[in-house]
Amino acid sequence: MQGRTSEDGGCMKEATAKKRANSVMIVLIVNEELVFRFPSLSREVKIAPELLDEAMKKKALFHGVKQKVGDAAAKERDPETGKPASVEEKYAAVAAMASRLEAGEWTSKQSGGGLGLLAQALAEVRGKSFEEALAYLQGLEKDKVKKIKALPQVKEVMERLKPEMEVSAEEAEGLLEDF
Repeated sequence: MQGRTSEDGGCMKEATAKKRANSVMIVLIVNEELVFRFPSLSREVKIAPELLDEAMKKKALFHGVKQKVGDAAAKERDPETGKPASVEEKYAAVAAMASRLEAGEWTSKQSGGGLGLLAQALAEVRGKSFEEALAYLQGLEKDKVKKIKALPQVKEVMERLKPEMEVSAEEAEGLLEDF
């Protein structure tokens, strides 16, 4: 099956996007279709899941879950020791992700009272999971959270992550249209 293509962006009713710096392609979910947008070409390719046969849907399902669970195990090196994550840490991350998926949760509860970006940066700096960093931050007094946010290494990671999490006005067109 070949995806449908479009020369113009069209109207977005629903969309989710994660833009990366210098990206040539933006992947969105628009009206329950996957949209692969190439802004520099003003073109896109759309794939409607309902047009896929059952065997292809099953392959896509297994690929997505395998990728999601594998990503959980892809832990960074400990920034203090330089050692890679242990087998036990990787196992714990995979088991936690499997449990979360079986409970119907694709993403962790990342809101954390506005601590999501800080928790993500702190997790990267300290070689911990997002959940561990968020739980740690939630247990602190506000003044200590501010001090952690001001740490140079944390600040640097937050600045790097921030553009990845932002959506431009052009990409966001229509995101809240049906709210």
